Amino acid sequence: MTTPAAARAVVISLRPRFARAILESRKSVELRRHRVAAPAGSQLILYASSPTMAVLGTATLARVDTSTAADIWRRYRDHLSLTQREFDAYLDGAAHASALVLEHPHTLPTPLTLAALRASSPFQPPQSYRYLTPNDPQPLHTLPSQQHPASALRHRSDSTYHDLAEATGLTAAASPWEEWLSTQTAPSYHELMAITGSSADRRTTSGPASGSKLPKPGSSRGFPGRPIPS
Repeated sequence: MTTPAAARAVVISLRPRFARAILESRKSVELRRHRVAAPAGSQLILYASSPTMAVLGTATLARVDTSTAADIWRRYRDHLSLTQREFDAYLDGAAHASALVLEHPHTLPTPLTLAALRASSPFQPPQSYRYLTPNDPQPLHTLPSQQHPASALRHRSDSTYHDLAEATGLTAAASPWEEWLSTQTAPSYHELMAITGSSADRRTTSGPASGSKLPKPGSSRGFPGRPIPS
């Protein structure tokens, strides 16, 4: 099996107020005037521009939505930490806009200042965003949230639980759901009646009444006395 490659980290520059808002979970969508090609699952390294001039933390890119300014405002205005006047001024003259939907913000215990980063190797913060390169300072390659590739790989629709286990170096054991199922015994007819809400007098075969459905995994309607794992 071919192991999917982990998404490359992206360094993105933001105003300090926006970087703090993301890390404090008050802002979950970042706006850009141009299409952003980074794939879902990419780790974003949040660089706060002047006067802060430091990497404050990271976040994970859940997805990128590119559309008209009006559509982006309608769908994401409550998550941008922007007034409509600021939004309109930023996108003035732009035919389209990209909404970077973020998740899993992580604040660094100690900010990585521009001076500290340049002490180990040359580093130039991007005007907007760019991919992390091998020549960038080593501390940027070892940020805590970048040590969990499964978080990035889970966004790939062609990756199963076992694919992720192998790709991340974990033991390809059964999933939690499979492990739970292996401990269960088949329900009796009366248990099935209780699950599906059917009554015994509707019995036409040795199984549940025609048209009834079993609960889906995660449903609160589990087997009596056997809670479904979360």
